[in-house]
Amino acid sequence: MKNLQGRIISTVLTLFLASLVFVGCNSDKISGIAGPDETNKTTLSMDKLNKGKPVAQNAYPQTESLTLKYDRKENKYWGGNLNMAQGSMFRLKYGALTPPPGTPQGEQVTITMTIEKDDLNNELVFTFGPHGSTFNPGARVYLKWADLGIDIPTLYYIDENGNYIEQLPENIDLQNQWLEITLYHFSRYALARS
Repeated sequence: MKNLQGRIISTVLTLFLASLVFVGCNSDKISGIAGPDETNKTTLSMDKLNKGKPVAQNAYPQTESLTLKYDRKENKYWGGNLNMAQGSMFRLKYGALTPPPGTPQGEQVTITMTIEKDDLNNELVFTFGPHGSTFNPGARVYLKWADLGIDIPTLYYIDENGNYIEQLPENIDLQNQWLEITLYHFSRYALARS
């Protein structure tokens, strides 16, 4: 019975997400290296999110970075994407970044995403930087949990004292094992068994 309920929930969520992607394909674009004129943008597709395959245990930690240039004409930072080999993705729109306090006007900002796997606690920890950066609109983040080998993990925000605070993701795709959150500032998150 429990397995049947899980398949029904998975099917409903998958159909719901597919309908959101279908409806939003023309209005919700990934911000690549394009500036304010909206050129060189590509549509967010499920294929992009699902390219990640389980990573060998010794492949952690993983870190990717992206340097965002400053558009002096528009006084805004460019947007972009970080795509992790593990399958997770960070997406930031053009003009959304406010750099950390003390960053000189117009200086490039390098953002990073690091994924660590804690085999003892069977959790993935996601760390974003640099600390102090904020986003408006928020950055969209897709966290993939296939390497945990569990049906569905619990999402935790890790505060500055190391406390794990349970969070609700905005979207969950059980079939492809990723969930979506929106970040308005850089922080740490974990996916683990509850």
